[in-house]
Amino acid sequence: MNYCIRVLAIGHPLKVELTQSEFEELKDAKSNLTKFSSFTENYRVAVESYRAVERAKHEAELDHMLYSDFGYENSADTRVALNAPIVGYLSSTRYFLDSTDKFTSKILSEQEVAAYKGMRSEIYDSTPQYAFIEALRNYVQHRELPIHNITYHNFLEDKKNHQESDMVTALSLA
Repeated sequence: MNYCIRVLAIGHPLKVELTQSEFEELKDAKSNLTKFSSFTENYRVAVESYRAVERAKHEAELDHMLYSDFGYENSADTRVALNAPIVGYLSSTRYFLDSTDKFTSKILSEQEVAAYKGMRSEIYDSTPQYAFIEALRNYVQHRELPIHNITYHNFLEDKKNHQESDMVTALSLA
């Protein structure tokens, strides 16, 4: 059997002869790239979920600056608008971590999978934020929504020059 790759570029049709082993290597590489593409998409979903959390937080701060509504309905709406992307972010990060086991076992050797899991455990053990996100995800999954209270903070950016200072609004979540 003859093995080759055809380059179908305008004006430059090209045929590259391959050995059977080169063909098999390319076929395996294509399969691994397809699997890794899914892996990176899962990561991108987690990143986009985090961006949605940040956008929701900024929108809540902006709404507070523009409307300053402190009634129960507005507060509940804001909590829902913030809880939804946070729950999505927590779910997507857990999904990403769980999916890595599926993908790594398909494209890496057993030693490489063990090394990856060791690296992931080291990050978990050495990074308080990672452990916090995992604890919060467990809390949300088994108890209740993550946000119970929102506190707005308004202050002047330049405390010495009150006349020209910008007003800063931030929110804290509890």
